[in-house]
Amino acid sequence: MLGLLAIYYIGKSFHDLAGYHDKSRWGFAFAGVGIFYGAQIVFGVIIGLFFVEYLENTILLNVGGVIVGAIAGILFYTYLKNKWENDNLHPPGMQDVLDDII
Repeated sequence: MLGLLAIYYIGKSFHDLAGYHDKSRWGFAFAGVGIFYGAQIVFGVIIGLFFVEYLENTILLNVGGVIVGAIAGILFYTYLKNKWENDNLHPPGMQDVLDDII
């Protein structure tokens, strides 16, 4: 049940961000959820390969995976938000106008 809530809120936040910047809403909603779960998978593989002795405590492993996935999702969200906001500050063709003046 908690996994469904995570999918909903992550997908909704990326969906709203992409809609605000006129990008593919569903594509970025799926990308955000994919980043969340992909980071969890990478975390699990790293723990499984290098720290095998910690696999006995599955609750700690699950909580760690959720935290790593949330951090990856937040970083991806912040990256996209900053990138799209900076793209709007410099519209295409603006450098052409300045180059023609000089």
